[in-house]
Amino acid sequence: MPLFILVGNLYSAKGVAMCKSCGFAAPALDMCRITETCVLCARAVLGDRCNSCPDKEKCDVAAEGLRFLKSLEPKLDVYIDLGKQVAKSLEPYDRVEIGVAFLKNLMGLVKLLQKEKKERAFPIWVASVVREDVVAKLVRTPFVAKIDIYRPLKEFCAALNCSGLEVPLNNLLNAVVSLSLLEGFKDPRRYFRLGV
Repeated sequence: MPLFILVGNLYSAKGVAMCKSCGFAAPALDMCRITETCVLCARAVLGDRCNSCPDKEKCDVAAEGLRFLKSLEPKLDVYIDLGKQVAKSLEPYDRVEIGVAFLKNLMGLVKLLQKEKKERAFPIWVASVVREDVVAKLVRTPFVAKIDIYRPLKEFCAALNCSGLEVPLNNLLNAVVSLSLLEGFKDPRRYFRLGV
């Protein structure tokens, strides 16, 4: 067993990344530092050695999310386009990591919409991914960031069954980034419950 397995091995790639093993590409792809592949390919290579990794629980969640993401592969071009636009829009604000967290959580909304109507799914999703203390602040946060991802969100929502949520999603990202700028925190863990 390599010695470096005793430190955190799971990471999310910034922007759009591609697994060098399976060729799968996605924004904020969950990767393993040991194999430098996506978490699913890493598990196939590492096998039982994954059990001793300190990131095992987080990786379990990441692997489940990646399996879901791969099941949507024929429609993922719009997700990749959205990821590129989010990264491009947030670079001037130095808040790309907040965009990465937003994108990863967005796929949870897509999964929830398979079971719930959007009128019910959106508030449930927001309550489950945005930290409780942040939700109360977002209502009063003035938009100091001007992020317009409406068009790629519209294409994403048309392809992945969330039409009608483009404006609330665009507003949510603007509000979170604006709050981040006002508070001076770049860490997405301040705003999102990561790994939910």
